[in-house]
Amino acid sequence: MKKVAKITFTVVGSIAVYELLRRTGALDKVKGSLKMKLGSLLDDPKLQFEGGVNKFTGEAKELAHDVKSGVNELFEN
Repeated sequence: MKKVAKITFTVVGSIAVYELLRRTGALDKVKGSLKMKLGSLLDDPKLQFEGGVNKFTGEAKELAHDVKSGVNELFEN
């Protein structure tokens, strides 16, 4: 039974971390960087462009998350 509880906790923790990374834009930035590098290796400008768009999307999400956190801190104090 302990093993099942440990696996459940690990899965739930992994999902929580994934959601945090998704909301803060970290996953989009990583995906964008990988696509840009792969596009460069394969000499595929479309893939490079898609990577740039993904990376920019991640940066925009990160900025929005930072602004939201800042506004929340202002109203908490």
